[in-house]
Amino acid sequence: MKLNQFTPGKAIIHPMDFITASPEDHTTLCQSLDEQFSCLDGLMHNAGLLGARTPIEFYSDKEWMDLMQVNVNAAFYLSKALIPSLSRSLDARMIFTSSSVGRIGRAYWGAYAVSKFAVEGLMQTLADELRNITSIKVNNLNPGGTRTSMRRDAYPAENPAAQPTAESIMPVYLYLMGKEAANITGRALNVREFDSADLKTHKLP
Repeated sequence: MKLNQFTPGKAIIHPMDFITASPEDHTTLCQSLDEQFSCLDGLMHNAGLLGARTPIEFYSDKEWMDLMQVNVNAAFYLSKALIPSLSRSLDARMIFTSSSVGRIGRAYWGAYAVSKFAVEGLMQTLADELRNITSIKVNNLNPGGTRTSMRRDAYPAENPAAQPTAESIMPVYLYLMGKEAANITGRALNVREFDSADLKTHKLP
């Protein structure tokens, strides 16, 4: 695990199936973190399902519910359970993962697109609620096309090498998690709008 290479002995794993996890399971996770850490400095919501790319009329009811459970409800439950721990930090961050189809609707993207619209709304609501009462900064980041298995499923005919790797876009996530982003909250951002100069000068696109 790369994280354990940077922080030996400090990385922990708490397995959880977001499809079947209950609100109580999320509370248990929060309690486990509280036992091991005095506070939480950052939370990144990145779990997601793609689901079927088909007209809404023919969308499977179960697949719709499972996708919403992972893409939307899990983010709600985790945020709700972990806000107290994040609030104890002097400089906390919460980052949601967005998508271009969650900002402008697109045919046949079904539950995935709708879930990303919901995530945008959750981010904006939390950012406004937490702005003046905690240190938590809440933003939404659209990674754009990235060389992942989900991207391959969505665009099977595409050459994977045409897209950047997940590792190559991590500097943007780290920037938003860092002290340089202390005044950034409630923003819907795109990875492709940043460049290395932006990150070095702490300038937002």
